[in-house]
Amino acid sequence: MGISSNQARFLSLTSRQVDLEYRMQRICQRRLRLSSELENVATQYNNSISNRKLFVPTQSSLQGITFANLAEIGYKVINNTTNNFVNGFGVMNAPAAADPTAVTINSQEDFMNLVAVMNGGDAAATAALAGKYVLNCDIDLSSLGTLNTSFINGNFTGAFDGQGHTISGLSINSTQSNVGLFSRTSTSASISNLSLANVNITTTGSSVGALVGSNYGKVDNVAAEGKVSGYDSVGGLIGYNYNNTVKNSYANVDVNGNYQVGGFIGYNSQANADITNCYAMGDVKGNTSVGGFVGRSFDNATITNAYATGNVSGISDVGGFIGKMGWVNITNSYATGEVSGTGSHIGGFSGETWSDSGSVVDSTCFWNTDINTVGVGSKLGTAIFNAQGLTTSQIANNNYISNGGWDPTVWDLTGDTPTLMGTNNQDYGSLLEEYLRNGTYSLVRDADVYTQSPMSIGGSDYEVIDWRTVPQLYDELFKGDDASAENKYENTVTRINSQDKKLQLEQASIEVEYKAVSSEKEAVKKILDTNSQTSFKYFS
Repeated sequence: MGISSNQARFLSLTSRQVDLEYRMQRICQRRLRLSSELENVATQYNNSISNRKLFVPTQSSLQGITFANLAEIGYKVINNTTNNFVNGFGVMNAPAAADPTAVTINSQEDFMNLVAVMNGGDAAATAALAGKYVLNCDIDLSSLGTLNTSFINGNFTGAFDGQGHTISGLSINSTQSNVGLFSRTSTSASISNLSLANVNITTTGSSVGALVGSNYGKVDNVAAEGKVSGYDSVGGLIGYNYNNTVKNSYANVDVNGNYQVGGFIGYNSQANADITNCYAMGDVKGNTSVGGFVGRSFDNATITNAYATGNVSGISDVGGFIGKMGWVNITNSYATGEVSGTGSHIGGFSGETWSDSGSVVDSTCFWNTDINTVGVGSKLGTAIFNAQGLTTSQIANNNYISNGGWDPTVWDLTGDTPTLMGTNNQDYGSLLEEYLRNGTYSLVRDADVYTQSPMSIGGSDYEVIDWRTVPQLYDELFKGDDASAENKYENTVTRINSQDKKLQLEQASIEVEYKAVSSEKEAVKKILDTNSQTSFKYFS
């Protein structure tokens, strides 16, 4: 005997009721998650504002502030002795006066025409590659698309002064070796005061760097950011550096390669291959001789005042700072990135030191033991390895500095782009304060063009700012950050509230439907109950 239509309806309504209850439960869970997310967002926002305020200095301190920060809020720093603008200590300094004998590049068209001559492969190209040049404008290469060779192909023997300008958008996909903005430079060449932005270089060849593939010339005050990939001798700034100096420069470049792969330089070699006041921030991946700063360095090279913060991974000879070294002196340098390797010689600071190499890594060098538990992958022969393994707490508490090391806390505390440290254990923020205190530097407003002594500036064009107004500087400095954080918070809150509003409407609709289903089910139940009683009476 089958069931009646009312019984079928009752079962259908019961099933519908269960489904609505389940949907209601899911909505409640989703609203609870949104509520939790809203609470977390509010906490993060409040913490970001509170944490920032923890580092706002007292009225007598400028520690932690940078030249770039000041520039962002409309202040420039002037050297009262030279009457020149000052952009930083050590890294990305204000360019020196341009060589009056140099050819001036005033437009992108000028630059493209010059490079066309350089790449001509004839006598005119040789002459052009030996010239002196000053860049007076920014250059955007993105409209060229992806090249299959270096932008400047020949062996550059001249001088190129970027005057603080930026070349952006260089993209190369090649099978060649010696690949970069410049393919190669000779011992007489120099490149200075230049920034490279949005670099993207991939090649199956060797000697690859954002700035230059094979460098036999001097590099000073150059920065690069982007991605670089090659086979061996692959570096964020320079692929192969031979017997020449590189100073006051940095690379924020993710680097990939097979052998001799470094965040700053892939392979660094010979007695005059000196690197000073430089750093690397990108992640580095390779197979052997892989380092956060230098992949491999040999033959009496020296590295001073340098650091690497990127993560480093490979197979063997992998180090947070340097992958493999022999006859190298390293001073005042450190590594803080995470290091991983599947083979032998894996170290938080260095991977392998060649047997009987005579290398010296002194006690002013360190790696972070909270991130990497091993400091050197292999310490052999006559090498002297005195680098210290320090915890984050030890670094922050200046235990390291009290033992004669240099101060790394600026990057650690502010979370901003790292800056190199000054001499005598002074960070650059403190050095800036000292120079403002003693009158070496002055802060100036609206100083786009400057020809006079800052102490005699008059009228409305310039305004000398007393360094003791630093709390106001900080208020202005963080206005943008606070506004950005608040905007992000408000947008997130708006999104969460919008989602919750939709859920509320859906919940209200389900509640109305649930009441209707419950009411109808109750009515059907009464009918069934009545029919049941009637049937009972009939059969009785």
